[in-house]
Amino acid sequence: MELNRNLKRRIIEIAVIVALSCIVFLACNIGPTNNDIVLSEDFVEEESEEITTEFSSYEESQKQEMCVVYVCGAVVSPGVYELALGSRKADAVETAGGFTEEAVKDYVNLADFVKDGEMIRIPAEGEDLSSFTQSFSDGRININTAEVSELCNIPGVGESRAKAILAYREKNGPFEACEDLMKVSGIKAGLYERMKDYVKVK
Repeated sequence: MELNRNLKRRIIEIAVIVALSCIVFLACNIGPTNNDIVLSEDFVEEESEEITTEFSSYEESQKQEMCVVYVCGAVVSPGVYELALGSRKADAVETAGGFTEEAVKDYVNLADFVKDGEMIRIPAEGEDLSSFTQSFSDGRININTAEVSELCNIPGVGESRAKAILAYREKNGPFEACEDLMKVSGIKAGLYERMKDYVKVK
């Protein structure tokens, strides 16, 4: 009898040990390993790098799809503005605060696309529109026909400098090239660089 009790106790002990071993084995295999954690971290880092790269590429493409225009004349806030490529002249006018009360709103084709470096000038009531057409039809000012008020729309040109341009033209005849503006008193190379994209001679 004593032998049977010892055998039963031994069998129970072995059964308990086996059961505990199974539990420990399952726990080790179900729980995440260090390798799993490292792999997860690597995956997150790779995903983060891909997102950052894609975002940088998107920002770069956005920069390349912008253009700069000069909106002046009868608008509320004349100035140089950055617009998305493919914008219309109506968008440019709206960006500049809209029309003033004196604006001749139907003179410029507002449905036309803007071009990088273009000047969009809105005439005001009372302006000589024939001169306006001759000077501004392609977005640049004809320095051989423009009057003082028109010349003042060139970046860096105020009334006194516009009068100097007019005086030079009256004394020496029409400008043969835009670069001849540097022969006018007070217009040096630095200022001409600001003006050159907004002027023409024909």
